[in-house]
Amino acid sequence: MFDNCGIVSNTVQTVLELDFAAFDRLFTINVSGMAACLKHAARAMVELNVIGNIVCMTCTGTSFGKERNTDYYTSKHAMLGLAR
Repeated sequence: MFDNCGIVSNTVQTVLELDFAAFDRLFTINVSGMAACLKHAARAMVELNVIGNIVCMTCTGTSFGKERNTDYYTSKHAMLGLAR
């Protein structure tokens, strides 16, 4: 199973300008979407007795942050935590 879900931020906000509506939308798609993929893939693998891996893909943004796109980079850090 290969999990590659997500969107980029449609804003370039800093933490001082954080728009929580945009933040919540991004988290719903990026983090909740990844969690749903993992849950259902793992459940199917267990039920079918499949031995394998689920590969989760994100971007290099999981290793660092930037001044702008706060919602995007925060969601990428959360995705890395979920995968680990």
